[in-house]
Amino acid sequence: MSARPPSGSRIAWHRLPVLVAVLAIALLVLGLSQALLRADMASQGARRLVTHWASRASSLPSAGEIAQAEAALRRAVDITPANAELHELLGDLRMVAARVADAAQDDVARDAGQAAAVAHYQAALARRPSDPQTWAGLAAALQATGDLAAAHAAWARSLALGPNEGHVQPMLLDVALRGWADATPGMQSWATALFAASAAPQQAAINKLAALHGLRFESDEPQGTSTGEMSRTTT
Repeated sequence: MSARPPSGSRIAWHRLPVLVAVLAIALLVLGLSQALLRADMASQGARRLVTHWASRASSLPSAGEIAQAEAALRRAVDITPANAELHELLGDLRMVAARVADAAQDDVARDAGQAAAVAHYQAALARRPSDPQTWAGLAAALQATGDLAAAHAAWARSLALGPNEGHVQPMLLDVALRGWADATPGMQSWATALFAASAAPQQAAINKLAALHGLRFESDEPQGTSTGEMSRTTT
């Protein structure tokens, strides 16, 4: 009679495929983590700059600064092509570049920048479809290209995904105010309701944004309650 192998040995061989699979997953996670770290290091400075430029309309970088930031972001994308945040940042950067071109009265470069921004935001959403901030960025880019139907759809999608997110609301408000004459009734009623629900300091901030587009929400002073009416300012 042949000797039977120890039961512990049999169990170890039985578990070997599972152990190999666990090891493979661990190595994959480690590789992804290292890739994310390299991508973050490659784009760290560019991320800060793009966020700064995108949040301040008066901050206009030079063409060289834009090119350097874009090169850094693209190097990071090469490392982690599925990173939705990097694609969104490239969309933000292209919108900044369009703003710079507009200031220089370069219509061709402006239009190219806006179209590129749309493509980058769409690439980001293909990887992260439920991000309200990216949908808001896409709405702004589509609005800039003149595709209002698509812009309004993207705007509504952003609102549905993040109705109470403070960093998204200013973006949605800017899109609504920028195209107020062509905004949907839903966009106008949302903006008016947001103003009405805000305290006086927030109402002042909203009207400061509205003033950039020649608009003003009417309110009953000093209570600050909205009358639900929008007026155009004169220059």
